[in-house]
Amino acid sequence: ALLDPTVERILDDDVARVMLLVGRNGASLREAITSRRPDLAPRIVATGGLEPADVSAHLDACDVLLQPYEDGVSARRGSLMAGIALGKAIVGNRGVATSEPWTSERSVLLTDTADPAELASAVSTLLADPRERQSLGDAAHRSYAGHFALDRGLARLRDAGTANQATSSVARTDQPRVLMFHTTLPEPGRKLGGVEVAVHRLSNALVQLGVPVTVASLTEAPADARYQHRRLFTRSSWLRDSRIGRLIALPLLLNGLDVNGMDVVHFHGDDWFTVRRPRPTVRTLYGSALREAQSATRPQRKLLQYLLYGAERLTKRLATTTIALGGDVASIHGLSQVIGCGVDGAVFMPGTKSERPRVLYVGLWDGRKRGRWLYELFVERIAPLRPDVELHFIADREPPAHPQVRYEHFPNDAALARAYREAWVFALPSTYEGFGIPYLEAMASGTAVLASPNPGANELLADGRFGVLADDASYADALLALLDDSARRAQLVTAGLERSREYAWSEIARAYRDVYVETIRLANGSTSVDSAMGAH
Repeated sequence: ALLDPTVERILDDDVARVMLLVGRNGASLREAITSRRPDLAPRIVATGGLEPADVSAHLDACDVLLQPYEDGVSARRGSLMAGIALGKAIVGNRGVATSEPWTSERSVLLTDTADPAELASAVSTLLADPRERQSLGDAAHRSYAGHFALDRGLARLRDAGTANQATSSVARTDQPRVLMFHTTLPEPGRKLGGVEVAVHRLSNALVQLGVPVTVASLTEAPADARYQHRRLFTRSSWLRDSRIGRLIALPLLLNGLDVNGMDVVHFHGDDWFTVRRPRPTVRTLYGSALREAQSATRPQRKLLQYLLYGAERLTKRLATTTIALGGDVASIHGLSQVIGCGVDGAVFMPGTKSERPRVLYVGLWDGRKRGRWLYELFVERIAPLRPDVELHFIADREPPAHPQVRYEHFPNDAALARAYREAWVFALPSTYEGFGIPYLEAMASGTAVLASPNPGANELLADGRFGVLADDASYADALLALLDDSARRAQLVTAGLERSREYAWSEIARAYRDVYVETIRLANGSTSVDSAMGAH
């Protein structure tokens, strides 16, 4: 009753619009409308009943999702929840069932009533404004991750169970107050470093577990941050942007970092001269400058990385507890604690593949990621043999124009996740990865991975069990073989999804919470440690 007149108004507002009716009763609604308005028949498509994955793919293909209800928007509506999980721009209406957080967070464009004219006007407003659609979709996804994701519900249940247990009057050791530090946090329009993304997502995941987290940085917090944020040195951008500032001045200035009210401080970089540590400290090593030096091609970079390797060794000595992101880093520094990086299953998930065979690259044009090398390999070896194959090249620099190469500057999470799940093969010929977050994101997105042998790839792909490892001489042949072998790709997709589930952010956050508790206990006993528990 609500959709019939609303659909008619939406389509009358613009003859280029198409309405997709997803679900079992769509055909009867289409018939009701087109029997009265046969001119609208070519622009109304009814899917009928679909499998869940196909429902997701259809929703993801739309620009705006319309969800009117007589009792209003609420979390009881499955299709609405699917839409916010996918980060879609949604139009709905208020009603007796609508409450927090729908009324306080602008994650859905709500009309005051279910009046068809109001609903159609709201849809037209969004269709005319791509930027507003993107903003609303991003807010919808943040709302889903913050309130409704499965990990969030499980964390609340666990916390409720813990809260019901008898506790002493002293501070609970399983909920330490944590101060994180990393120089930067993710910012729109800038190439995101793996460490800053990891810090942001780990902090959000810890908050979901009930751990109070404050993140100190030299940049603003992302819009979806659920942690407290403290911006440092607001008038001294050179500390972040200059080499001397970041390598020397900033680590010295961190000696004055205010840690009052905190139980433990977690450093993620730039702390090698920070000798004043009135609280127990945890340090995560995301890679090793030694390996960076060994893979560097420019003498200046090689020298700098060897100097940073010395700084790594110093920061390990200063920390109460040191964590390695991967086994190679642990081996270099003699560590037994290994905690991997997480992946957000609400962002990176399987979906519909592109119709045309597509290879995805995410990285840099120059340097160890070897974007230039992959581009030239594709143009010289792949494209002549497979004119139907497209290379989706996401990087900091646009490569020379080629009819089979599509370039994109670094997109937001939603667009990046879409690129991962639409690709047939994710190819990253990096010469060094301490862990390899892009491999993990590709596996979580249901995409086969092709990597060059390096410590991170060898460990994460288990020497070929969860992805293909190929040296330079065989890389092109391995890529062609994967594109031609759908059964092999399907096998790798299944294995990769299994592997990615081991790295859910909730599990990574839980492992770090245990580390914080143990670090505090050891510091109170005046004992330095670099081995207590390991987690992958």
